[in-house]
Amino acid sequence: MKTLITSLAFTLFALSSSLFASPKKELKDISLAFPTEELLNRYQKDRYQSHRFGTNKSAEEITALLREFLGQDWVTRKETADEKTARLQREAKAKVLFKGLPQPEVLARSFYVNREFPNLKIHLTITASPVKEKKYTILLAAIEIQ
Repeated sequence: MKTLITSLAFTLFALSSSLFASPKKELKDISLAFPTEELLNRYQKDRYQSHRFGTNKSAEEITALLREFLGQDWVTRKETADEKTARLQREAKAKVLFKGLPQPEVLARSFYVNREFPNLKIHLTITASPVKEKKYTILLAAIEIQ
């Protein structure tokens, strides 16, 4: 009898916790963040995906559109020292590889995180690099961290 009561109590607890548990949020498809901008290319490998868009909108307009698309659960995070070091190393390599070619001016760079997706970072970079009659290029990337 005692095991029956224990079993019933456990079943009721399991049912109630599953009924009242908040539904798991799904990650939005970030390629849809800028529906009015021209998608130039997509890239995906392992735990990294990026989308490059051409735009005539300002960096402030693009940032506002992304924040609206992501929602209030996504917050801006400062670049860590390690991330900054890695970025500067990549930029230095690019300068050597593309010596003599002009490097685009970075107009905005931001990082977004969400507690619901602790292993994911969203990066937004906007550069003044004209392409296909657009003044600026948007690079939007989602990176899964191990």
